[in-house]
Amino acid sequence: MAVYQHMINHPLYLPNNSIRNLIQFQCFLEDKAIGPEMECMCAGGDIIPQLWMKNAVGSEISVKPMLKAVDMALKMVK
Repeated sequence: MAVYQHMINHPLYLPNNSIRNLIQFQCFLEDKAIGPEMECMCAGGDIIPQLWMKNAVGSEISVKPMLKAVDMALKMVK
């Protein structure tokens, strides 16, 4: 049960998993060195997610980068 305590103590943890996945994909889509990029992203501090993303990658949280990658992958499979 201790493994799942985060689901009980943090009720927004599970709904935020999908948002977290979008943010992670959008942040690390480019072929850049992770260290300097992460320093730049974290410099914004504790602000609302949309503003943080705007400062970190230049656009708000969006599914568009993921959908674009899916389209490219599908073209490669065909």
